[in-house]
Amino acid sequence: MTYAFNSKKGQVSELAIVAIMLAVLAITVPLALTVLSHFNTAVQQDADLSAASKNISGKANSRLGVALDGAWMLALVLATIGIVIGSFIINTYPAFLIFSLVFMIFLLIAGALVGNAYSEIENQSVIVTSSLTFIPFVMERFVQFIGALGVLMLVALYTKARRGGGE
Repeated sequence: MTYAFNSKKGQVSELAIVAIMLAVLAITVPLALTVLSHFNTAVQQDADLSAASKNISGKANSRLGVALDGAWMLALVLATIGIVIGSFIINTYPAFLIFSLVFMIFLLIAGALVGNAYSEIENQSVIVTSSLTFIPFVMERFVQFIGALGVLMLVALYTKARRGGGE
C-alpha cells in the first residue's frame, strides 16, 4: 500500500512546527486580550456610546479569554493526535533515530527558552492573563509537554521498524 507520505523519511520536524504554532498562539492570546481590555475600557468610559454597545463590549471582553484559552487547548489536543497518527503513516528508517534524538535535544532547549519568554510576558503588569487557565499551565511546563509529545512521536515512528512496518 502506497501512502501520500511515502517520500518522507524520519520527519521529526512536525513537532517543531506544532511547538512553534502553540508558542506563537500562547504569546498572541494574552496580547490580544490586553488590546481588547483597553478597547473595552475606552468603550465603557465613552459617554457618547449607548448602554447596549457598552454591554456588548463588556460581554465580549469577559468571554473571549475563556474562548481563546479553550481554542488553544483544542489546537494542542488535535495537534497531538495528528502528530501521533501521522507518525504511524510515515515510513521511517531506524538509522534516523540518532538524528531525531539530536533534533529533540535542540527542540527541548528552544522550548525552555520559549517557556521562559512566555513567563516574562505573563508577569508583565499590563498583560491580561487572568481569564486564561490552560495556556499558563502548559506554557509553564512547555519543555515537559514537548518532551512527552516527542517521546510519543518517536515511539510511533520507530515501533513500525521493530514490528516489520515501514518499507
